Amino acid sequence: MKTTIRVSCVDQALKFVDRPLLASGGFNEAVVVFDFCEKWNGFAKTCVFYRDEDELYHSILDDDGICVVPWEVYSEPGSFYFTVFGDKGDVRRTTNTLKYKAQKGLTGSDMIPSDP
Repeated sequence: MKTTIRVSCVDQALKFVDRPLLASGGFNEAVVVFDFCEKWNGFAKTCVFYRDEDELYHSILDDDGICVVPWEVYSEPGSFYFTVFGDKGDVRRTTNTLKYKAQKGLTGSDMIPSDP
């Protein structure tokens, strides 16, 4: 069972519905489930995640509005951000950006075994 963040999207406004604890150090075990209003019908949707705007990670939403949270954004504790855009023909629809905080869990230095 994956950690499931739930978000609603009405027009261009993303809003958290469920914000479970997400601990750092996981790998491909967290997803975001989006519930879009009818204005998003027919759009191919992509979620963009980042900790730093210079490193963007794209995750394509499936037909059920679900995407995987890239492990890179929660490999260390701290805040990451995400937003959605959709394309349909020559139209691009966008949303606001949400902030999410990964709590301290396993970090890079925790993965190195100690000397016997």
